[in-house]
Amino acid sequence: MKKILIQSGLLITNFFIYNQANANCTLSKGFTTVDIPITIGTIVVRPNDPVGTVLQKNTFTISPNNSTATCNRPGDQIIAALPLNYPISPIGNNVYATNIPGIGIRIYREATDSSNSSVYYPYKLTLTPHTAYTLSPGYIVLEVIKTATTTGSGALVAGRYSTYYVTGQQNRPFLTTTVLGSSPILIASSSCEIQNGVDTVVELPTVTKSGFRAIGTTQGEKNFNLSILCNGGENNSGIPTSNTLSLSFDYNSDAANSQVISNSAAESTKANGVGVELLWNMNGANSTIQKGNKLGIGTIGSNQTVQYDVPLTARYYQTAANVTAGEVKANATVTIQYD
Repeated sequence: MKKILIQSGLLITNFFIYNQANANCTLSKGFTTVDIPITIGTIVVRPNDPVGTVLQKNTFTISPNNSTATCNRPGDQIIAALPLNYPISPIGNNVYATNIPGIGIRIYREATDSSNSSVYYPYKLTLTPHTAYTLSPGYIVLEVIKTATTTGSGALVAGRYSTYYVTGQQNRPFLTTTVLGSSPILIASSSCEIQNGVDTVVELPTVTKSGFRAIGTTQGEKNFNLSILCNGGENNSGIPTSNTLSLSFDYNSDAANSQVISNSAAESTKANGVGVELLWNMNGANSTIQKGNKLGIGTIGSNQTVQYDVPLTARYYQTAANVTAGEVKANATVTIQYD
């Protein structure tokens, strides 16, 4: 989406049409503020999300009413403000800090008239004196953005996140956005690390060719654990958050059996008719690990540190009627997923 920051009177006709005020800006009889409640729910922050990632983007429709404002002085303005007064975040780019470490927000308006323009909060525009202005249709867009490598957890503070008013009428704005305490925006930041290291090597024992009697025969089982240490993220908001953790496995499947990892040894040395099967033994499951499946390991709450020891088994698996002696190598990639 192209973002255009338009200054001066050009944008005025797109975003409002006003009338009146305090001493110099007066409001129409029955003037009413349009308030948009911001409801998003829980946002999951993954440790591998790069800084600058837009974690969540929500668009809310602006439904104008007939309220107007007219200002009389040449210097009177329309003011789009962020009343929580958090500083600009370390990444800049109109992203402002929040009460959750490493989490920022960006708010902007989108017009739906002929200009199709967008403008980021906060900003000010000078109004034409003695001209009635009213709120124009369009959208308010709120983006939640990762602003640091390490992020906290918890609820974004409730309150008014944006306001849009004419000079002297900050208590009677045209448009506001509000996060309600009854419908908080929750940030769930967890990080996990496989303690075995980036590469876990499992050495299967040497077995005999005669031990493979038919397709589906297995031998040479080796049990091992993946030790995973997880941190639920610091949370000082008073509202707990959590992430559901799971593992997914990716591998090159054997041509004869999609649930068996293919033998990747060099052609000159490899054993034919044999692959490797991985088994999931969490909670005594003893089930084959299928490619791409999400396998749950538990839940981590904010302000918690938990270690999971995930029991697995690797073994040879006969995939063809004829087996030749040789070397067997197999590779699988494990990904930790946060929901």
